[in-house]
Amino acid sequence: MQGIVCVLLWLSASFLVGSSAVAAGPRELYERAASAIAANDLERAAATLEQLVSVHANSELSEVAAFHLAETLLLLDRSEDSIVTLRRWFSRIRDSSTAEQISPGIKARSTELLVKTLQALPTKPQALDCQLQILETRLEGDSSEFRCHVAADLSRRLRQLKDFEHAEKWLKVAIDECCDPALTKRLQTTLQLELPIAWAESEISESNPQAAIQRLQQALDCSPSVEQELSLRFLLAEAHYAAGNREQALLEFGWLTDQGERLEELPPWLAAVILRRAELLFRDRDVAQTRKLLIAAKKRFADFEFAYEFDYLLARCAIARIEFDEAVDCLLSVVRADSTQSKEPTARATWMLGEVYFLQRDYVRAIDAYYRVAAMDSHPDWQSRAWLQAAKCHELQGKRSDALADYARAAAVPGSAHISQEAASRMAAIKSTPDDLR
Repeated sequence: MQGIVCVLLWLSASFLVGSSAVAAGPRELYERAASAIAANDLERAAATLEQLVSVHANSELSEVAAFHLAETLLLLDRSEDSIVTLRRWFSRIRDSSTAEQISPGIKARSTELLVKTLQALPTKPQALDCQLQILETRLEGDSSEFRCHVAADLSRRLRQLKDFEHAEKWLKVAIDECCDPALTKRLQTTLQLELPIAWAESEISESNPQAAIQRLQQALDCSPSVEQELSLRFLLAEAHYAAGNREQALLEFGWLTDQGERLEELPPWLAAVILRRAELLFRDRDVAQTRKLLIAAKKRFADFEFAYEFDYLLARCAIARIEFDEAVDCLLSVVRADSTQSKEPTARATWMLGEVYFLQRDYVRAIDAYYRVAAMDSHPDWQSRAWLQAAKCHELQGKRSDALADYARAAAVPGSAHISQEAASRMAAIKSTPDDLR
């Protein structure tokens, strides 16, 4: 705001006073706007500048006034009004030699103001509609530069909303409209690499890994940099992993491991790659190799954010080897880890702890573990499983009423249809059993 005050005061004191080429109307309005700005009365300043550009649109001061009107509207958090003003005046500001003389650097600042205003637009339907209207209705005077920035920002917002198809469309429009080689290059990088990566991540999270694989393969064909290729290949490996493409996943994770080992410092992502390789080996029932890989990884990546996953997989290896004490130790490490507190890994590991006790027929400790999971309201899936398993423990102990109560609790947890069906089936079986056979 201080910059606006300085410019307007300079204009009224140095340029306007004594200039016969400028009508009294614009000069008076400028002086009023300068006074309003100095008094921090932005609403009055905006109204005065709006009057100037409306009534004296052909004044040599109109372009500068329009720039400051848009700037003032932005300060008033009226970004949508600011963008409307910029759309009307952007080309005139950029093409006016008089505006540059009056306010040196205004052409460059107008582009900066446009970008700031676009970024300030709220991500809501009205703002998106405003941008779409600008792009779909080309008015006389709309410059390519203006349309480029609007289309690029609209694409950014659509990516945030995960509407990748339309984000791609408007990104291509931005590239077509762009006249700046450097900006064109950045936009093309976004189109060829950044957009496919975001799109693929979304596809993987929405259980559509095959679509992600296709997009990532296309991005790899665009000659990415070394860093970009690492990101793409990591996502590609994850997509193959999610799709159950074991051989392709192992191939990609192996390539990533080789690349990571060649670097002077071990990259953080290498731990995640090794974890995935271990999970694939465990799926293949290669318990010995999985355990060896995990033990080495725990030592090398002690600071890995998800290091508890090493312990969880080691626990599964121990269970496969019927080493229940080792499994308990590993699972307790997961439960006690600071990074897992109040998170899904705690529920998962505690439930697995109950399973280990269940296998050992230590139903008292198993029930205690299951009840701890059942108390975790933020994890209903594990909660329903815990009630079901606790009920089985009661049933095996001959505690009919307790078993029925926990089966009912399991069936009541929303969103777990298969658990509800099994619980209902078990309750029906218990109730139908004659008393002399209980």
